[in-house]
Amino acid sequence: MQFAFAAFNLELCKEDYTRPSPPSADLEIRRTNPQYDWQEAPDVSVFYGRSEELLQLRQWILEERCRLVGLLGIGGIGKSTLAVKLGLQIQSEFEVMVWRSLLNAPPVEEQITNILQFLLWALRKEMVIPESFDRKLSKLMECLQSNRCLLILDNVETILSGGQAGQCRPGYEGYGQLLKRLGEVPHISCVLFTSREKPEKLYR
Repeated sequence: MQFAFAAFNLELCKEDYTRPSPPSADLEIRRTNPQYDWQEAPDVSVFYGRSEELLQLRQWILEERCRLVGLLGIGGIGKSTLAVKLGLQIQSEFEVMVWRSLLNAPPVEEQITNILQFLLWALRKEMVIPESFDRKLSKLMECLQSNRCLLILDNVETILSGGQAGQCRPGYEGYGQLLKRLGEVPHISCVLFTSREKPEKLYR
């Protein structure tokens, strides 16, 4: 690989890449603990560079205990794979880790119910899920306040209208409420999301 970089007068340093791990090893890490729910997160067994970004994100999440962290940027720059790589590195610091993709723009109540089902099971809490959206949201916040959880939401831009300063699409306003609560209400967990634009509810 160094020769390929040299052909373009570029120098590849050790800090610019990580040794690829076999796909089976990556899958084994995900399956090691049933408290980790990765669903269909991308495979990152071959991952290069981004060491500075990973270090910065680890500092924000583990040392500064940020409640809400966003990975923002245009499509195709590796936001999702970076989020997965980071999650695999730090998941042992949390009681529960949940990955959810919003790629197909699932309704917010459906998504919160799905997340709650796993959290309540993983945390061995009573499997009682409220019917109303507001109470479901409050139940989710209770879990994040009483237990150290890592929640990763990928492709948040799919529930945004696009071109309107990050406003939610009609019918998806509940996601705005969710993100606002996650960022403003005190809790001991961390929510990491990826998006091509910043949600309007997070503008100050």
